[in-house]
Amino acid sequence: MRHILLILFLAPLYLFGQEITFSEDFSIKQDVAYYMLDDFDGEMVLFRDIPRDRKFHLLDKNMLTIGTTQMEFTYKNPVIIDVVKVRDDEFSVIYTARKRGVKYLRIENFDKFGVLKDTLAIEDSSNLIDTPRYSIEKSEDESKVLFYDIHANRNITAIMVDVENLKVLWKTTFENLDIRQTFQINQFVIDNDGSFCLALLKDNSSIRRKEARFELHIYNEATGAMDMQSIPLEGNLNVSSIFKFDRLNNNLVGAGLYAEKNAIKAQGTYYLNVPLQNRADYTLNYTPFDEKFFREFLQKKNVSNNTGINATEVRDMILRRDGGVLLVGEKIETKGRQNINAAVDFGPGERSLRADYYFDQIFVASIHPTGKKHWTNIFQKKQYSFDDGGIYSSYFTFVGKKGVRLLFNDEIRSQSTISEFNINGKGDYKRRAIINTIGTDIKLRVRDALQISATDIVVPSQYRNKLKMVRFSF
Repeated sequence: MRHILLILFLAPLYLFGQEITFSEDFSIKQDVAYYMLDDFDGEMVLFRDIPRDRKFHLLDKNMLTIGTTQMEFTYKNPVIIDVVKVRDDEFSVIYTARKRGVKYLRIENFDKFGVLKDTLAIEDSSNLIDTPRYSIEKSEDESKVLFYDIHANRNITAIMVDVENLKVLWKTTFENLDIRQTFQINQFVIDNDGSFCLALLKDNSSIRRKEARFELHIYNEATGAMDMQSIPLEGNLNVSSIFKFDRLNNNLVGAGLYAEKNAIKAQGTYYLNVPLQNRADYTLNYTPFDEKFFREFLQKKNVSNNTGINATEVRDMILRRDGGVLLVGEKIETKGRQNINAAVDFGPGERSLRADYYFDQIFVASIHPTGKKHWTNIFQKKQYSFDDGGIYSSYFTFVGKKGVRLLFNDEIRSQSTISEFNINGKGDYKRRAIINTIGTDIKLRVRDALQISATDIVVPSQYRNKLKMVRFSF
């Protein structure tokens, strides 16, 4: 009977041109976090971090639960930092734990049946006064993880771990970096091969814009030190940016939004290409937005010479094979409305003040490896929500065989439409609806989707303390 009901339930969804399957509901009233892990011979794992009751569910390709396992770790009461999957038949749980005054930082690998297969002791500390408080950054494929601890705004203790092979690649302390404020750390850049760059942004203010620059500290594995490359911004200011290693072309690539006078309003995009074999021979090119872009993005008929776009962040950068990039930006505004006498609202796994969240239009700029503009397009959407941390807003970038898709909720409510912009290499696009959620009892966290193949993604639905996995096959 269940299969019959499922077929009847899914029948209208095929009208949108793809197959959609649902998992069962999981109650997440007590969950701290959950993690989706894919590609276990066509199956996937849902790992749930529940205090004193960690467990995972094994789901088949039809999203049916075929097993549930309680987790047992070497140390009791672990604090889960992250869960990643980089081996064919195993997933890795990264956690800290305390025992008899010692704090342990560990990775433990399990197979899809919950059997402990391998472990790595990264570090232990018995110093109760100056215990490291590590944050992490991951490479794109999650095979490399950087643990870092910033202290005295000058030094960074860093540990690079190869999660796939369970070994520490290096551990060092970068001293005298002169990080006056932590916001000067623009990005920790981690490559899939373990390469590392610390991108610092210095003197990025209107009164010091002639001195504004990036300082790129690239880890030299041979010497165990950081090689620094200074990139002057040529009198402009950085508004928002992103860096990635381009191993196909052996470059460090950065792109972002720039401003001429005030870092609040962006006047255009820039592209930075730093050859790793000759870092002094870098390319830095600025492209101002034209009048048509400003009118469409700001939705104004008239614009002036001082026009800029505000509240817009660089959200992603897709590397082109020729060394160019697709730069993706989104307009995001958060307007707090906290009542001074009201309690702070803590959502499930989210901590946020009462606020209104606006996630609106997206722009995509295709940039040639010379830094010249290929094309720029604007994709209109309007998303509003309140008191939810914006977890249902924004978009997911799905890279498939036929181009790039941007998937998003049309409206942030339980009964809405999930739509997409399907973009080809020339910047042409089509907007279409994927699924209407009326009667489905789902509310999709689209930006937290997991792409599991060139044709499939899994999107978590979190609604009324229930979690459901939704699989889309295009």
